[in-house]
Amino acid sequence: MYKPKRIWEWFLTVLNQRPILITILTGTAVYSVALLASVIAVIVSNFGILYSLVCLVGAALVLGYHWVMSRYQTASVVAQFIHLSGALFFMWIALAMPIRLGLLMD
Repeated sequence: MYKPKRIWEWFLTVLNQRPILITILTGTAVYSVALLASVIAVIVSNFGILYSLVCLVGAALVLGYHWVMSRYQTASVVAQFIHLSGALFFMWIALAMPIRLGLLMD
């Protein structure tokens, strides 16, 4: 029962001791999964509602990653700003692309 709490505390400790290393490792993993979800959405659907939903899930995953990093990384205010602004930019792209593609395809 206490193991998840210990893992979370360990993660927060490592995050604040080595923020750049954790950012690179976790960021690469999260962005890879989000990109894979977007590629699968393009292959499976023809830019319909399923495409938008899968891209939204990928964007929400990245947004959640950036929120956790900006919330719990207390060692650097600049790093917090970079994470949150990156998340907002990615979410904007993920939401704007289906709309723009829909306008271009009509």
